[in-house]
Amino acid sequence: MAQQQPKKGPRMTRIEHKAAMSHEETEHLEFEAELDASADKVFSAIERARGKMSESERKLADKNAAAILNSATESVERSRRRA
Repeated sequence: MAQQQPKKGPRMTRIEHKAAMSHEETEHLEFEAELDASADKVFSAIERARGKMSESERKLADKNAAAILNSATESVERSRRRA
């Protein structure tokens, strides 16, 4: 005779799960969802713009982006040294 699997307990619905979370946790998750959606929009816009660029324009854009990132990183490192 085949052995039956034990029944799992009732699953929480999303609403019940949300109620079980604290207000801060809920706000944090909502903030992260909004942030992710915003980042997705930015990345999509960047990809559309890069698709319209020539190879030389992409190389120049990458070089400029790297320079901006290096400049921002250097200023943070300098502030940490002063602290």
